[in-house]
Amino acid sequence: MLPLRTIPAIAFSIIAYFMMNLQRTTEKFLIFFVFVSLISVCASSLCFLVSATVKHFVASLFCVIAFVFGGFLVEISTVLGFLQWIQHLSIFRYRSNAPLINEFIRLRLRLPTNTRICGKDGAEVLTEFKIDHGTNWDCW
Repeated sequence: MLPLRTIPAIAFSIIAYFMMNLQRTTEKFLIFFVFVSLISVCASSLCFLVSATVKHFVASLFCVIAFVFGGFLVEISTVLGFLQWIQHLSIFRYRSNAPLINEFIRLRLRLPTNTRICGKDGAEVLTEFKIDHGTNWDCW
């Protein structure tokens, strides 16, 4: 299973990273690649687990709940307090937050002319999106 997940992850990482014009440092690229690889393996393992243990309807319900609590469809801060713990079980949350933290942490934004420094840095952008980024463990 590992080569079937690693080879597409390598191809996707090389194409997508440079197509999106992310920061061109080796460290940032390797972190991006590791996250893409880990999410690929975790997603396939989760699909195997759900498909082997439950019926089709329950599997689709599980995926919908994980997608909703990943922060795409509903802002997590608007969810009832006793349901917010579900966000930590959503693989979609980690898939979206980790690359954002990797890209925006320690990033200084500039205007297109590069003459003046913009008033924001990457940490402020992450704070606006309500993504925890205070420690290195927030990526995980």
